[in-house]
Amino acid sequence: MISLEGDGQTTMPIALPIQSKEALDNNFRQRSKCMKRVKKYEGFDTTDARYGPELQKSICDERWSPCCTLVRLYARMGLHRYNLLQGKNLQLNRVKKYNMSTHSAACNYYITLVAMDPARSKLLNFQTKVGEERFGKFILTSDIARPRGENTEDGSLITEHYFYVKGSLPTCPPEDLFQNSNRFYVVEESELQVNDWIRLYLELAVATTHRSTGRNHDLSGLKIMKVAIDTCEDVPNEASQQCH
Repeated sequence: MISLEGDGQTTMPIALPIQSKEALDNNFRQRSKCMKRVKKYEGFDTTDARYGPELQKSICDERWSPCCTLVRLYARMGLHRYNLLQGKNLQLNRVKKYNMSTHSAACNYYITLVAMDPARSKLLNFQTKVGEERFGKFILTSDIARPRGENTEDGSLITEHYFYVKGSLPTCPPEDLFQNSNRFYVVEESELQVNDWIRLYLELAVATTHRSTGRNHDLSGLKIMKVAIDTCEDVPNEASQQCH
């Protein structure tokens, strides 16, 4: 207790908290334990953030609390990242839960989902992290995308790679890109069904940049009319097909 006294003023006691050595040691142990737990689970299976950005936990249930559209898109993005790097074809079955950071408008999402492996007709638990670099912009990162506990065929752990989706779209060329068959390859409708990542990133571009409606967008009315892939340059048809 400290007393302050000024000229003509009443003495004012001020209480300063003083912790014992035992209390300080206990706080240090609790902090170390918390940080180890956060590091171990990497934001997926813990919301304990007393010494870091708080995480908000959401449990998804198809009947009572279905997962919002934005998180489902992020889950599919993580799966596509894994498929692209590992040569797989895992498909989203459902989102089980996710943790969302709350320290800024641009959030990190730690998503636990169930994926279907068509090659083995098997369901897998899967984790992916998707980060928003800027709120309301199509600028996303994903540095974690993995089946839980699964190893590669040679027994080594699956390595993680950084995956970046930049939001600035290229300038549309002045010529009619659907007529210039030397430079642009027009995708057939059957190819759109096989390459579902084309629609995925279109939906991501819409959902991330139109946040005034929240995170549960209705994208059922979104329709792809035509898709053209920019090849290397104006080259003969046979060579251009090798570039895209």
